[in-house]
Amino acid sequence: MRRRVVATLLVILAVFLGWLALARHRIDAERVTPPTPDKSIQPPSTFGATPTSKAPAESPATPGAPEKAPRVARIERDYADLLNNWRVAASGMSTREQLLAHGRELALLRQSWRADLAGLVSPEELEGFELDVLPAGDAVRRGLAGSTASAAQWRAVFRALEGFDDTFVFGAGATAESLARETARQAADQQIRTALGNERYAFWLKRTNPAFVEIALVVQQQNLPPAAALDVWQVHEELALRQLGGRAQADAPTNQSAGAQAALVQAARVQVEAVIGRDALRRAWNDAFRWLGKKNDSVTAP
Repeated sequence: MRRRVVATLLVILAVFLGWLALARHRIDAERVTPPTPDKSIQPPSTFGATPTSKAPAESPATPGAPEKAPRVARIERDYADLLNNWRVAASGMSTREQLLAHGRELALLRQSWRADLAGLVSPEELEGFELDVLPAGDAVRRGLAGSTASAAQWRAVFRALEGFDDTFVFGAGATAESLARETARQAADQQIRTALGNERYAFWLKRTNPAFVEIALVVQQQNLPPAAALDVWQVHEELALRQLGGRAQADAPTNQSAGAQAALVQAARVQVEAVIGRDALRRAWNDAFRWLGKKNDSVTAP
């Protein structure tokens, strides 16, 4: 009887240890495996081919076309492995300088991946791969799903985002670099606005920028036209850029720099008040307009 009890306990212990090892393996895998893009949201079908599409048919202009599919699959696997290794290395970095340098390595990795695929697929198919694999593609799917944007507009937004991502993977370090990053980000954002038009651009901002959501809510509560939210957003963007520009002037005296920054904020307050009204600005200050500084920073504040 005692032997049976001991044997049963040993079996239970073995099962428990096996479960513990499996759980530990899953935790380790989650630490090193990069998140996969959300492919449940798909762009208009005319956007281009994706890795899940049927392999391209043989073309006289592409010798050896029937062999493209396995070669493309191999490139995709290699890129996924390299990207995983890159992310594991990034997780162990602690300084901004290390991350910035590592970000430049990612840009080179993407360039190599594109070059390898470009020799096998058409430009349209390559763009489909990029939309499916790269972070900018996931951002486009999330930002435009459910909109009336056309395939060409999806493509234009993707190009704007990917051009920015290739340069600024991990943001920026010094103030001058932050200014360059913000300038490039706003340039990409303007490309998106031009491609989508104001109505779809507002849709995009509501999906991608919580700060704009708060502004749009105030505009709606004031029964103002939706375009007013974009007017306020323009003030928000211009202020951010001008503030960084002022901080980048390292040779300016501290008190002069502080005074210039205060003047920029005050001018932005006046512009916002002209759009939504003084009372609305005061009521929604803490929810939507904290980027305008403290409510009582000056006697002329709302």
